[in-house]
Amino acid sequence: LPDAAGTLTGMRRANCTPENLARAAVEGMLCGLADGLAALREVGVAPRRVLLIGGAARSAAVRAVAPLLFGVPVDVP
Repeated sequence: LPDAAGTLTGMRRANCTPENLARAAVEGMLCGLADGLAALREVGVAPRRVLLIGGAARSAAVRAVAPLLFGVPVDVP
């Protein structure tokens, strides 16, 4: 993914807040991981849980949104 790119669409003055931009960044990062989980599911691997590690695991926002996007429990060891 070294050449991955993304866009922000639907931005308006009313919704272009720091909070919305931060959430978009969190969701964008997690959606990339969710795509990886979807690829595993397509080949018959059914993850029962995800271990969230690294610096992002310290973020309450990441810990809150990850299970919603992944569809499985998320543990932070």
